[in-house]
Amino acid sequence: MIVYSNNKINRAAHLRNKSDKFLKAEVIPIWKENVFLSKDDPSAPAIRLNRNISDDFPMYFLGVEGNVEIWCQDLSFLSIYHACEYVKASTTLPLLDSEPVWIRKAYKVLGNYDSGLVALGIGVSNWNRNNRNCGTCGGLTKMADKGYLRICKNCEKKIYPQFESIVVFLLEHIDKNGIKSCLLQQTPVKNGLLVSCLSGFVEIGETLEDAVKREAREETGLEIKDVRYIESQPWPFPSGLMTGFSALATDKNFTLDRSEVPDAAWYTQSELTQGISNGRIKVSRGDSIARRMIYKWLEK
Repeated sequence: MIVYSNNKINRAAHLRNKSDKFLKAEVIPIWKENVFLSKDDPSAPAIRLNRNISDDFPMYFLGVEGNVEIWCQDLSFLSIYHACEYVKASTTLPLLDSEPVWIRKAYKVLGNYDSGLVALGIGVSNWNRNNRNCGTCGGLTKMADKGYLRICKNCEKKIYPQFESIVVFLLEHIDKNGIKSCLLQQTPVKNGLLVSCLSGFVEIGETLEDAVKREAREETGLEIKDVRYIESQPWPFPSGLMTGFSALATDKNFTLDRSEVPDAAWYTQSELTQGISNGRIKVSRGDSIARRMIYKWLEK
């Protein structure tokens, strides 16, 4: 399962511009990219506050579970101390830790559903915090549609959520003997190397496939072919969509743009497997699409 993608909540977009409230609502508090975890309820570790919807702090509608509205509340405008005190005062559940936990560490505890739900809340909160001013006139904006629209108070421009598209790609080469190798960027870490796929932002006026070709050329000097889509992943840090691709390099003679990729190397499947098993090679973080793509390549 792709982390942060199992967000199966009914988003109920038709309710976003309605003022009607369900009889019951639950609120997931977050602080920046951190979530408050429950110590006593391992089946639902993301703390939910059973309270009436209020506007003490920004609230964003996430969707509906049965007849229950699910919201998130952004406490990022508080200090971390006051955010914790607010949550403690609003629930009888003890916190798993003395502070909220970064989502990129908490996702294993949260599980697939809650990690996707919290990621949605973080993404919507990030977008609202980053769009408090109008990009056209600089005026202040106000929230509408329960967090999915902002309207400039001065020029009345409507601003809708947008995300950055990032291509993550695994370059493969097959020699005349049929031996496969992949090109991975690598960074020195304690007792070894951290490896990951190449990546880059999609620019205006290009397709995802064109972005892969351009980024490969800019970062490595390689010409590639057979660009193939693999899968995608929501990435609310702050608001992105990772799209994974594979591609074939026409040769192995790369020249790095070291301002983009300081170091990289070709690895055969046996070399990479051996390096991982002996601990010399560490693969990118467990919540990343790059990690999934590398391990899928090893399983071929």
